[in-house]
Amino acid sequence: MFSIRCVLSVIYKGLKCILAKADSLTTSLKYNTNMTAQIFDRVIFEAESYKLSNATNELPFKVEMFNIEPIWTSTSCWRGFVRTFIIINRQLYIKQLDVNDKKIRELGVYKYQPNTIYGTYPEINEGGNTNAIFEMTYKDINHKVDFTGSILIGKNFYLDLLSHIGDTHWQAGEVYE
Repeated sequence: MFSIRCVLSVIYKGLKCILAKADSLTTSLKYNTNMTAQIFDRVIFEAESYKLSNATNELPFKVEMFNIEPIWTSTSCWRGFVRTFIIINRQLYIKQLDVNDKKIRELGVYKYQPNTIYGTYPEINEGGNTNAIFEMTYKDINHKVDFTGSILIGKNFYLDLLSHIGDTHWQAGEVYE
């Protein structure tokens, strides 16, 4: 009798576990929660770094304007680049661009001739830094971006609430417009 009770208990617990996993999978598929969260563009405001959560209009700084073909190297950044902006006297400037260019893959790092962005040449990661997601970094661009509208920036994001799609501003501990 004891062994039958143990077997039934194990079967019951196993079924409960299977049903819980099936329910979790259904929820994940419904809300796309298995997708990797994407790296945010950054904004420096009053000497502190924030994540760009949302903007009323599209930011006019386009990587493709500089003959760069961004390509992903990590599922955390499908678009292949991250921009860092800085706000000075209520004006938006592009400060830095981290990017992967498809042409590096095609030509190789030693034959590739990178373009300048407003007179700034990139630093190229030649593979020595295995933690680097991006192959090039344009630092200190400091070019004013003509932008009208408002942006939402935040920090202290709650990762357990972070949606992988849609608006993210309500999931930050601190938000500014």
